[in-house]
Amino acid sequence: KSELAKQQAIASADGKITIEENARIKQAEDNLNSALSKANEAEQKAKAHADQVAEQKKKEALSAANVYTNAQITTTNSNLSKATSEINLLKNQISTKVGQTDIDKSISEIKFSDVNMIKNGGEFKNTDDWAITNSEKLYIENNYLVAKFKNYANWGCYVCNYSLKNKELDPSKKYTVVCKLKADKKKVISFNICDGGGQNYVYSKNLQLTPEWQIYKFTFNPAQKGNERQFRFITGKGEDFDLYIGFTKMVEGSTASDVYTQCPEDINQSIIDSAKVTTDKINTVETELKETKESFGLSVKDLNSKTQTIETTITNTTNNLTNKIDTAKTDAINSALNSARNEINTAKSYAEKVAKDNANLAQSNAINTASSDATNKVNASKEEVKKYSNEVAT
Repeated sequence: KSELAKQQAIASADGKITIEENARIKQAEDNLNSALSKANEAEQKAKAHADQVAEQKKKEALSAANVYTNAQITTTNSNLSKATSEINLLKNQISTKVGQTDIDKSISEIKFSDVNMIKNGGEFKNTDDWAITNSEKLYIENNYLVAKFKNYANWGCYVCNYSLKNKELDPSKKYTVVCKLKADKKKVISFNICDGGGQNYVYSKNLQLTPEWQIYKFTFNPAQKGNERQFRFITGKGEDFDLYIGFTKMVEGSTASDVYTQCPEDINQSIIDSAKVTTDKINTVETELKETKESFGLSVKDLNSKTQTIETTITNTTNNLTNKIDTAKTDAINSALNSARNEINTAKSYAEKVAKDNANLAQSNAINTASSDATNKVNASKEEVKKYSNEVAT
């Protein structure tokens, strides 16, 4: 464009366009058109190349995204499959465990009918459901029940449990009793189930006790359903002795284990007791929290009181310090003023003394000077008179 403009300007300079100038203008126009054409062609090629590159990048990105997505889907499916397998395995294990527990429970129930009918029959913590007649006392020692047969009546003495009072016995069924007993000496006692007065006997059996723990186990059919059905150990009149009861158990059936099992009522009571203990602990914690809160409140109040006391003390101390500073300041000023006055007075006195001494000295000097001068003048006059007198005489 610049070349074309240049040629046009040259041609128009003199107001005449020659054939040669026209040719040069035409050549410049051709060159310009050729350049524009090449620029447009280059622009189109650049756009086409850019479109190709963009399309290729798009395809590559899409391919990479597909590969990643497929990999994630594969991983997710694998994890899902693994989780499903583990869930199924766990399900089977749970089913097997539950089934095994049911089987174990069923075997246990088949092997032993160990539902104890005697409440508080072992692992003693108290003497609930037990009583002793015509004797010294009944107490717990090392989780054993101890009955002291001492000073009892002529007919004897017994210790009993009242658990069977509301449990009728069926004479057509067998029942098994298991007891862990000992005495402080060899002694024969009788186990029986009957009324308190000895009527309506359901069952009775003599037991030979020794100072060593022994398991006594026997099965029987009740003679009748009974009435009070006291479960008891009784002895006739004889020497004093101590009966130790490790545990007692009576179950329905002809088989029972040789270990203590709790009565269902005891288990329920244990649950109730545990709940009560838990409740008591919660109440204790709540009480302690309340007490702690109240104590904390008192501590805060005490702290506030102490803070106020400290603040008052600080205020009083600040006031006292301020007063002392003011007093010291006043004292310092007064002392400085007094000292200055004293120094001024001292300087004044000294100046007055010096002035007076100087005046006296000046006066003395003046007098001495005047006297000396007068004397000199008198002497000079005398010399003049003498001289004059000599001249006259001559």
